[in-house]
Amino acid sequence: MNTRKTTIRQLEDQLHQALKELKSSRAECEQLLHEREDSKREMLSVLGKNQKMKSELVELHSEMLIIQSHRDELQTVLAGFDQSSDAFDVALKHIADLEWELRDAHKQITILDSQKNNRNMSHTQSLFEELICNSPTIYTKEIHKDQIIERMIPIQASCRDDINVSVNKSCTLYP
Repeated sequence: MNTRKTTIRQLEDQLHQALKELKSSRAECEQLLHEREDSKREMLSVLGKNQKMKSELVELHSEMLIIQSHRDELQTVLAGFDQSSDAFDVALKHIADLEWELRDAHKQITILDSQKNNRNMSHTQSLFEELICNSPTIYTKEIHKDQIIERMIPIQASCRDDINVSVNKSCTLYP
């Protein structure tokens, strides 16, 4: 009987031990269930945040595409400005070249006008001298200086003053 009592006692001890382990396992299971619920809530929160971030990413991607489109348009406009700027620079250089040519042409015209005036004055002077020197004195006395000028080839106003001076001198020489 002693062995039975000992066996029963051992069995009771084992049962108490199993009961303690069972209670401990139950507490662990409850803790794991709480942790599982917490993890589930945390997972749902993370999924919500993930969904929100995906939506934001889609919005940012569409904004990026719009911005890239604007950038491409601006680059096209900028390329047009560069082409216009190049054409403008070429036009400015051409204008500057034409201005130099115009200045040279004006200089050449001035030189040619001066030469023409000199030839006209020289021709007028030689005509005048021929008229005065080859004309008889009596005829010179009867012709006034205004009549001489009227009979001469039309000349420029700048030469006319020189002729008037010459006519006045001649008229005083041949009274």
